[in-house]
Amino acid sequence: MKKYFMMIVSELEKEIYSLKGINTLNLSVKAIEIINNVAKKVKEYICCNGFKDIEEEILFFKELKPILYSKLIYYTELKEIESKRVSFVSNEYVRVYLLEHTQRLMDYLNDNIYTYQYLKLGSTFLDAALFT
Repeated sequence: MKKYFMMIVSELEKEIYSLKGINTLNLSVKAIEIINNVAKKVKEYICCNGFKDIEEEILFFKELKPILYSKLIYYTELKEIESKRVSFVSNEYVRVYLLEHTQRLMDYLNDNIYTYQYLKLGSTFLDAALFT
């Protein structure tokens, strides 16, 4: 499954890379659409094939799925920033807007710090409870 998943992610990255050159807002909208389509394919694959064992299930939810969904979160946030940023206002307004958005992202990270630390440290003692 890991090989299949990484092949799909590689294709996804190539497809998103091919969008370079269009404005950021349109790029983010198209990237979200592409990622959602890939997520559907992965879901169908898992529904049809399942996991061969608990280790594969943990691998999917702990390491593979976050690769895909981190891209979705990135492009969703990018779309949010770009769609609400008004280009004709002062640089100071844009700076304040971006700082407020950054603070919102930091608050999200702080709310999920335990999971973030667990993953970053490579911990495994709660894998069965968290990822199955």
